[in-house]
Amino acid sequence: MNIEKMDEFFTKRVKIYDEYMLNVDGCRQSYKKMASLIPPHTKNLLDLGCGTGLELDEIFKVYPDINVTGIDLTQAMLNEPKKKYPNKNLDLICDNYFNIDLGKRIFGVTISFETLHHFKHQQKLTIYKKIYESLISTGAYYRVRLFCYKSIRRKF
Repeated sequence: MNIEKMDEFFTKRVKIYDEYMLNVDGCRQSYKKMASLIPPHTKNLLDLGCGTGLELDEIFKVYPDINVTGIDLTQAMLNEPKKKYPNKNLDLICDNYFNIDLGKRIFGVTISFETLHHFKHQQKLTIYKKIYESLISTGAYYRVRLFCYKSIRRKF
């Protein structure tokens, strides 16, 4: 899927996205699991493809003061976490992962939930290198990829 089509695809579905995802087998549990994997000392988290912030619901329960940088391709999706979390340390960026400089040694954890499967292998290697460089020396990257993508794509 090319980037322009992805933006259009998710913009059209922003109003139904949360309800749909929370009812996909494994998603709700995976959001909780992802939050539980974040080490207690984490100050800065990078969320690639943060969308409406569903994973942040669980993360903020455990770490209410964590600094989150969220990147998403779709502004309509990014408007949702702005509304949900007006008092959180949240920096939202509308861009794609290839255009943006993630910085060096900033983040304790980087997460991506159901997002990198949109890209080809060589593109993923580019992103993985950027993620690695953006992590502090004890940092970690967690990627969730459920087996439900085909059904999600057809139903949306």
